[in-house]
Amino acid sequence: MASATAPAAAVPTLASPLEQLRYLAEELRLLLPRVRGNPEVL
Repeated sequence: MASATAPAAAVPTLASPLEQLRYLAEELRLLLPRVRGNPEVL
């Protein structure tokens, strides 16, 4: 579970859990197309 705390540390301010989820969702949206387009990542 230590890795679950790393993304939250990237948020400069103490945001509400909902804001943190929105932030993580944005990051995932940016990462997913790269993973799908590059099968060597897996």
